[in-house]
Amino acid sequence: MMESTVEPMIEAIVFNLKKVKPLYTELDASLFARNDIPPYYSSIGSHLRHTLDIFCCVLQGMKSGVVDFTLRKRDSEVETRQESGYQYFTDTCLALQHISVHLSSEPLMLVDDLGLGELTIQTNLGSILAQANNHSIHHFAYIGYLLHSLGVKHLELSFGYNPTTPPSRSFVPLNTGQ
Repeated sequence: MMESTVEPMIEAIVFNLKKVKPLYTELDASLFARNDIPPYYSSIGSHLRHTLDIFCCVLQGMKSGVVDFTLRKRDSEVETRQESGYQYFTDTCLALQHISVHLSSEPLMLVDDLGLGELTIQTNLGSILAQANNHSIHHFAYIGYLLHSLGVKHLELSFGYNPTTPPSRSFVPLNTGQ
């Protein structure tokens, strides 16, 4: 049963992740690591690194049976140097594409800190992948805000929008101010 759902999920996740490729290959390097935009003072690179760290936690956790979102790599070079970030992006997408669907039915333990200390719950790969994908879209939306603040229009208009966003609110070009 799980095998029929994980493969399309992985395909959708990699499709969504590939929307960030121009941020590594076309965005001016000075904008990639710029972290002076309020209210959070974070950079495009830090949001990309964070998103990829979550998927790497999933990949690592599949080996041990414990996905621990508190053990992210947080490699500052990946968020400040586009070349390093692009390699991390490429490696992560490739690893996701090679997830064994035969492992997808195995139960996994998920460790995370929701604000009151670490919690551990039993779950499965499909649930964790869905959570990680939605989490990445959330960060892509914030990257869209940063791009807008920097006067940069991302070529992919669906960037940062969840597929379930009603059509009347989806795909508003970044430079309209809406």
